[in-house]
Amino acid sequence: MVLLSGGPTSLILCIPGRIGVIDRRSRKSFLALACLGVALACKSPTSPCSGPSQPAILLTILDGVTSRPIGTSVTIIYDRHGDDSLTVINTHPTSTPISIGSAPGTYDLRVIASGYADWLTTNEVIQSDGCQAQTIATMIFMQPLP
Repeated sequence: MVLLSGGPTSLILCIPGRIGVIDRRSRKSFLALACLGVALACKSPTSPCSGPSQPAILLTILDGVTSRPIGTSVTIIYDRHGDDSLTVINTHPTSTPISIGSAPGTYDLRVIASGYADWLTTNEVIQSDGCQAQTIATMIFMQPLP
């Protein structure tokens, strides 16, 4: 919001997308043609970050012995520090990476699969490129239980 003085009896109020003059004497608000010059300064800037969001982490889950996708469904539980909730994903992994999160920050992840030891990592830091998360690709090798 930009507030410019329009003289002793009026103010030019500029909020991105709206321009108005407030008459101090009558407290009426009306659009003013005189604001046209100010309008360009009040336009909302075009966001350089308007592209589609991308995942924070691309997770590929493989069997630790065969290096192939595991043959059972998995539960992925993750938390981005500062968020108020855990996110749970139930999926059957393939060779296609699984998208985790979309915001920069610090993540904790746990992968649970029947017949395998749980996989856990904490404090995985995802940086920002100034607009969104800089995606990291993580390949994990689940260890079969004896």
